[in-house]
Amino acid sequence: MERVSPARKADSVLRECPSCRGGYTLAEMLVVLVVIALAAGVAFPRAASLYRSLVMAFERDAIVEQLSAVGFNALIQHREYRLVELPSQAADAPPVVLPEGWSLLAETPIRYYRNGVCTGGQLTLSYGEVAARLALDPPYCAPKIVVKDAEG
Repeated sequence: MERVSPARKADSVLRECPSCRGGYTLAEMLVVLVVIALAAGVAFPRAASLYRSLVMAFERDAIVEQLSAVGFNALIQHREYRLVELPSQAADAPPVVLPEGWSLLAETPIRYYRNGVCTGGQLTLSYGEVAARLALDPPYCAPKIVVKDAEG
């Protein structure tokens, strides 16, 4: 009686049973690809929306930071600023650079005096349909976000 090695025995079993072979069928591979495509189709729009909202939040925070420095700029440059609307071509507009698409509107004109003090007031910072209300409390007018309005 001849001894058969286990590897040879396994090889002969696989040849005799075609459905016992390892690997995946084309149908199984297609099902996996469809599932991956559906998951990507759901996740990608959410990722793009999340990216846009993060960019908007960073830009908004940069504008608020610039607004908080206007009183200090008035003090060190020994000049007065009047904040009504940005972007503005007025000579007495504060040195606040808004990213493209952003606008800033004051309910009543806000004056920054040469000593760094301001009159205070309410601002609306907007980008398209998204807006945030800011409060500037005198005398130093550190901006505080009061209300954030979302789209639609």
